[in-house]
Amino acid sequence: MTRPTTVDSAQVRQTIVVCCALIAVELLLFVPVLLRWAQGVPPIYPGYYISRLLSVVSFVALMGTLLVTLSHRYRTFLGRVVSWLLLGVSTLALIAQVIYY
Repeated sequence: MTRPTTVDSAQVRQTIVVCCALIAVELLLFVPVLLRWAQGVPPIYPGYYISRLLSVVSFVALMGTLLVTLSHRYRTFLGRVVSWLLLGVSTLALIAQVIYY
């Protein structure tokens, strides 16, 4: 097995930074929705809050899978299990969105 070149390592680091930033932005965008939901404000349309929650869960699980895959932990058994579990969570969230609507 060859070691990755510095260009590959730099691209992996950049991808990890972008994934973390996307997760942070998605969670920050969900905070106001969550606060309105907790305050009992009526949704914009029926099922809006559940739809946003499932969307966030799916997105964060997919980005988490990408992060695990890019890391050296994917080479371990536990890393593969976590990766598949995150993919399963994301799939279940997407299926729940389809079934719910």
